[in-house]
Formats: sequence, C-alpha cells, structure tokens
Amino acid sequence: MTAIPRDVHSLQMHTHSVRGDASMENEKYAETYKLGNTIIHVVEPKGVTEEQVQRVLREFHLVGWSILEEMQEKQKQSQD
Repeated sequence: MTAIPRDVHSLQMHTHSVRGDASMENEKYAETYKLGNTIIHVVEPKGVTEEQVQRVLREFHLVGWSILEEMQEKQKQSQD
C-alpha cells in the first residue's frame, strides 16, 4: 500500500476577504491592550447611552447568576 500525502497545497490565500484593519484606521479607540505580540483595540459603539450600557451589564449579571445557581443545583443533586 502506498502512502497518501496529507498536505494540500493551494495557490489561494487562506483568507478570502480583506481584514478590518484598514477600515478602522480613523477610529478612536476607547481602550488598547497588548497581550504578548497581540494588540487589541476596543472601539466604543456610537449612539449608546449610559442607561443602555447599564441595562446590558445588568442582563449579563443576571444571566451569570442564573448559570451559577443552576450549576450549584446540579452539583447538589449529584451529591444526593
């Protein structure tokens, strides 16, 4: 039996679209982080009020607590 090569070579680039870096050149970054060799720019959404931000954060917290409570309940049931 002959070995079948597993490598597939292609002349096509591995990405099919242009990255978003060029379109974000003029954006003002709210925060910038550097982790190792990676730079992360955070862009704030436009037109979002502080009330909307607080509402979303509250929803995140409620969902998080709901998940924790569910996990605790399942753990409690498995111990019984």
